[in-house]
Amino acid sequence: MFRSLTLITVATLGFTLHTPVARAEADKLTHVGSVRVEYGDLDIQKEADARELLERLNRAAFKACGGEPRWHPQYDLIPRRVTRVFRDCREAAVAQAVSEVDARALWAAFANSERRRQAETARDARS
Repeated sequence: MFRSLTLITVATLGFTLHTPVARAEADKLTHVGSVRVEYGDLDIQKEADARELLERLNRAAFKACGGEPRWHPQYDLIPRRVTRVFRDCREAAVAQAVSEVDARALWAAFANSERRRQAETARDARS
């Protein structure tokens, strides 16, 4: 069976907010990119295949959301902001794709990855 979905990403990309008009414009969502993710070879009701699909979605979100944040022209000026915008874009894209597929094992894999990410974030904040 041939199955795929297109990961479409949108994000708030206002990095330089010098005026109220610029801030208002930055609050609008901007189409960033889209990447097609094939999963017809997977039985997403199986835990291992659901984890594989989640990995594919994460890789696709990385590409669709602009790749490596350090390559963004604003990174040298506001690295934390750029990194946060890229991360938020990827997280939203993956969450939307998981919601579209709506398979129990995929939701479980997604929840586990979110708990792991939150634990890593907390650990990094303490460091």
